[in-house]
Amino acid sequence: MQIGNQRQKSDVRSQPSEVRIESQCENGETETWLDFAHDGGYLTKGHHAIFIEKCHEVGAMLGSMINDPSSFILRPMSDLRSPISDL
Repeated sequence: MQIGNQRQKSDVRSQPSEVRIESQCENGETETWLDFAHDGGYLTKGHHAIFIEKCHEVGAMLGSMINDPSSFILRPMSDLRSPISDL
């Protein structure tokens, strides 16, 4: 839900499909603005290509996070084993 330009914060885990759509849309919007900046003469062809490549890298990272989110979920410190305790 949006209130003005402020979004209400919600637990990411409670709405995974919304987060997926939002993150992919934001990345796509960034690519659109890069195209706009290039077409308007604000970015050279070389800079545009570099930034578009980075945008695609971010898209791939988002895809991997969406496909396997378990490695990105923070665990409480109590769940982590101390290397010293293994000795």
